[in-house]
Amino acid sequence: MKELKRLLILFMAISMILAFTPALWAEEAAQEAQQKAPEAMEQVTEVVTEVVAEVPLININAATAAELAGLPGIGESLADAIVKYREENGAFQSVEDLMKVSGVGDKKFEAIKGLISLQ
Repeated sequence: MKELKRLLILFMAISMILAFTPALWAEEAAQEAQQKAPEAMEQVTEVVTEVVAEVPLININAATAAELAGLPGIGESLADAIVKYREENGAFQSVEDLMKVSGVGDKKFEAIKGLISLQ
């Protein structure tokens, strides 16, 4: 009977250890990820910056409607409106002038300003 009690206690101890081990592993993994997050974010930022630097800017004074439509948030109809505005009013004097086109507001402009140029 005494040996059965010992085995039962041993079994319960092992069961408790096994029950808490995954939680401890998960907590350790979460802490490690949290410690590495700033470094990983910095690396991602560097890569994105490098990629964006290699993307050619769209010249809003020379781009076709199809090229303009490739910009985020600029569909075919807005691209056509940009070309029409340019044809009627002449070349854009600043990239901010793009906001004079109906449909290009602050949010759209903010989304594309790093992707456009005057040259």
